[in-house]
Amino acid sequence: MTAVTSLPQKRPVARRFSAFLALAVVVVAGGVLLRLALLGRQSYWIDELYSVNQSNGSLRQLLQVGSSEVHPPLYALLLWAWMKIGGSSEAWTHLLSTIIAVVAVVVTHAGLRPLDLGRHVRWAMTTATAAGSAWAVYSLETRNYALLLLGAAGLTVTTLRAALLARRGAAPAARLVLAWFGWTLLAATSHPFGAVLSAGAVAVLVGAVVRSRSGHRLRTASVWAGAALAGCIPLMAWTVHGVHDPEFAAGTRWIRAPGAQDVWDLVTTTFGSGGLSPHRDGFAWTSPLGALAVALLVVGAFVHRRRTGGGPGAISDLPGDVLPAARILLTLTVVVAAGAFAVSQVWHLWTLRNMLVIVPALTWGVICLAAAASGSAAGSRWTATAAVVLLGAGLLPTAAGIAQPYKTDFRGLMNYLVTVQRQEPGSTVVVLGYGMVQRWWPAAHRPAADPGRAAVTGWLWAYPGTSLDVDPVGKRPIVVVLYHSVADPRPDAWVSATVQQLGAGTCRSVPVYGFGVVRCG
Repeated sequence: MTAVTSLPQKRPVARRFSAFLALAVVVVAGGVLLRLALLGRQSYWIDELYSVNQSNGSLRQLLQVGSSEVHPPLYALLLWAWMKIGGSSEAWTHLLSTIIAVVAVVVTHAGLRPLDLGRHVRWAMTTATAAGSAWAVYSLETRNYALLLLGAAGLTVTTLRAALLARRGAAPAARLVLAWFGWTLLAATSHPFGAVLSAGAVAVLVGAVVRSRSGHRLRTASVWAGAALAGCIPLMAWTVHGVHDPEFAAGTRWIRAPGAQDVWDLVTTTFGSGGLSPHRDGFAWTSPLGALAVALLVVGAFVHRRRTGGGPGAISDLPGDVLPAARILLTLTVVVAAGAFAVSQVWHLWTLRNMLVIVPALTWGVICLAAAASGSAAGSRWTATAAVVLLGAGLLPTAAGIAQPYKTDFRGLMNYLVTVQRQEPGSTVVVLGYGMVQRWWPAAHRPAADPGRAAVTGWLWAYPGTSLDVDPVGKRPIVVVLYHSVADPRPDAWVSATVQQLGAGTCRSVPVYGFGVVRCG
């Protein structure tokens, strides 16, 4: 009789999961298709041009150009091999980062499978990796941040598994320690902040080990700390080698101490919904709607628990790892963010791009928190479903933000200058502003305009500063270009002043995103 009555109960649950799974797969596929559709939409910006220039030659050039980079050359080597296959177009090099992001989705789902989270929660966490707005932006960039996010995802999920084992007093399996070492190695060799995440993970693991009832706490803590140290050896060797170069890490001297606004930018970017804009330290989603939606999800889960009779003394059928996972992931988030914030008041390390390492822990932790707040297996299923719906809906503003110009349009500028040169061969170009290195420009020049030729270097006049201190009045026609870093996408005031200075009757503004451009006939 029991078997007969239990069968109808299981079938509706199975049907609901099938519908949920179909929804999750659609959102995951939507996140992947979004990236593929927009691979070549954005031009390279200055940091991407650095990477393309570094990897667009011999291995000796790669090491010479990157010798002053604080980042180890792992990504540059991958990009070098990738460019040997398919060239240096934006679409092709962005595809490498997109593939890395897709691998992170697989790593997330496979890494979470051994845990008692429930299928709905596990798929919601996987969907967050596939459809998260921060993931989308940095998987369409020819820099090492997609690789850093992959390392962060693998390291975070492995830390979660190890901490849950430690809470039970179980000794870590050799395979898990080896995986944790491997993910630390990848994260730290991709970017120095991979080592920062690893340090935070060690703190979380040691805390879990100390609170356990294991008789081998010291040995277990030493294993995790030793594996982390071993994984950071290539980064340490690269840093020691670079100390002897006076220009090593020179590109980070602009970084300032973070404040409350920087923390808020990190939160809104992690739960991005709309309002993508370039900041000097990264591409930020500035709308608070995504963070507000997440907060409402958690509050709604608490309300559901109260209305369904859940309370401190209620018996719950919530999957056993959901609440501990929420605590571990959010603790890791706080440890890494608070530690980086405190250290950066003295040594300025915090940038929005660097702090992407907490995105997996924060997004997954909030999903687990909402599921745990619901207090039951049924509640965790509806909160996971709501999370997937929110992630799917978030693809629309994400697509709108990425489709619009948000990177400095070097490609558009180069194509315009080539057109001017062909129309008026005697034209002079004057470039003003920040960090305009001429040897990077050919990487932005598309072969379709003039195959095999760097069309700018022979007639470029470059001056430092952001005002026209030197006005070659006798040079007409002239194009004046202002580049004032990624954080100044619309220098309208400068454009107006320059038009007046050079002659309002003969000069006009030319719209190129991220630059001020004035052309005088």
